[in-house]
Amino acid sequence: MARHSLSQRADRTCPVGYIPRRAYTVRRNGKEKRMGASCVRISVKARTNMRMRGIRTRRVGVRRCRPGTIRRNPYVRIRDDRRTFIPASCVTNVGNPGKGLIGGKPIGPKNPGIGRLRKGNLSVFGYKDIRTLSEEQRHTALEAAVSKYGSLSIWRKLNALFIYTRNTAPDSSVLFHADRDWVKARFGIKAH
Repeated sequence: MARHSLSQRADRTCPVGYIPRRAYTVRRNGKEKRMGASCVRISVKARTNMRMRGIRTRRVGVRRCRPGTIRRNPYVRIRDDRRTFIPASCVTNVGNPGKGLIGGKPIGPKNPGIGRLRKGNLSVFGYKDIRTLSEEQRHTALEAAVSKYGSLSIWRKLNALFIYTRNTAPDSSVLFHADRDWVKARFGIKAH
């Protein structure tokens, strides 16, 4: 395939999470179709590759961890615009027995569990550092969040936060649990 000139590239600023893609030609069943330049969503793999660019990574990692510890995957830490590769290592297991299993089945594409949470959905309404907020401030922030996302979404988010922080931050977990129950009592559980 021939290289495209600069004028055929996506000469635009793309929103966060997207990158410019050059124009290209698709050939199917003997027919050609020209695809224009556009902004495309960055895949998880591409995001990881972008974070790892220019960083030397050691392929040697921890294979087995002693009892009471689990393997933490390698990652890239970004502080003050400096990227540092953190290799795999053994860390203390703070989870319940059977980490990585839901109903006896391993977590994966067919059994995702709760999954990852979207960050910032509640903090934009002021629901952050909840241990420093009064009950009234927390409820005011949650009312604003419910008006935008619906009570079901907020209840699920608070329930996931409650479950994820039970062992690592028990003080916060108690507040998430109380706020979850408050949302159910105040608004009921209904989709937006």
